[in-house]
Amino acid sequence: MKLLRGLKSIVCNLHFLLFVNGFLLAGYLFFKMQDDYENRLFNSVAQRVITNSDNSTQELQIQKALSTTYVMLRRRSDIFKNSQTGGILDEYIHPVSADIITAEGACGSYSSILCRVLNAMGYTTRFAQMTVNGINGGHIIAEVKTNFGWVVLDPLYNLYFTKPNGHMASFDEVATDWKHYSQQVPQGYNPQYSYAGVRYTNWNKIPVLMPLAKSFISLFMSKDALDHFSIRSYLLRKYMVCANLLLVFMVPFSIMIIYRVVRVKKMATVNWLQWQVRGHSAA
Repeated sequence: MKLLRGLKSIVCNLHFLLFVNGFLLAGYLFFKMQDDYENRLFNSVAQRVITNSDNSTQELQIQKALSTTYVMLRRRSDIFKNSQTGGILDEYIHPVSADIITAEGACGSYSSILCRVLNAMGYTTRFAQMTVNGINGGHIIAEVKTNFGWVVLDPLYNLYFTKPNGHMASFDEVATDWKHYSQQVPQGYNPQYSYAGVRYTNWNKIPVLMPLAKSFISLFMSKDALDHFSIRSYLLRKYMVCANLLLVFMVPFSIMIIYRVVRVKKMATVNWLQWQVRGHSAA
């Protein structure tokens, strides 16, 4: 009990609350600045793609973003392959801006960069985890929403598929007729990536927490929408995610600080009134 009272006195101390809230605020501002830098980085790439594909159709613009991502990362992956780079932020947060420098995450890095570029161009994207040899998530690819529906992109191979009508194909269309679409893959393509199946979120990655999240999200989505829901798409801006998490912690601390300040002010007012009363009584 004595220990609990001691901890309570520390946690409820106004100076302690101000220190912790200040620390959280500094972290929040830091992550916001990092997010701003990362946004400007991808906006520059997106603007270059848009400029170089001016007056192009939507699908040609997407194809330009795909080829730009491939060329940009292919050179870097050759240079930084098996190299130790980055600092503590890259190691524990691993922002997408780190991927654009080294592309060390292979297909995952390529897909993350492509999705960020397409997002900066105004497109909606999602990650697709391909089933390879019966194993889910054996290859990570990207999908982007167009005027003709979702289409599949494999930035690791600068690959998209074209339907007989000339439009880009979706994952399901490629999977349904892989024998036909396999003729479009480039030289050096891994034949195990045969579009045998796909999932969009690994709901078992974090036991208890992820299944609970799925159950909660299912209250607002149809089964088909939930099956195609890619939670990773909402975690691309990792610095912003970190900033928002710190903001969540700042709120209760701020409320406690306001409560403590009001209480201290109230006590000071009461003490002043009592002093006034004692002064008049003495007179």
